Amino acid sequence: MNTQVLLNHLKSKYPSHEFELENSQDFEGEDLPEQLISVIHEDMAIVDLFSSSCGRFEADPLKEYGINTEDAELLKQHNKVSL
Repeated sequence: MNTQVLLNHLKSKYPSHEFELENSQDFEGEDLPEQLISVIHEDMAIVDLFSSSCGRFEADPLKEYGINTEDAELLKQHNKVSL
């Protein structure tokens, strides 16, 4: 699923959430897409919903961010990052 299709899917499924595109040059990792999709949570851009907002702990995407596990996995696969 390309960036725009996934972004549209997330925006339509979670209309109360804010999603943004992030420049991949701001992140470390191999084979990153040109743009990563983030969820804005408490004024922070989260690109891996399986990590806490500080990036040090594992998180449950549904409990922490209100995004189901299947969609969080799609986002993680797209962004190709694990903080």
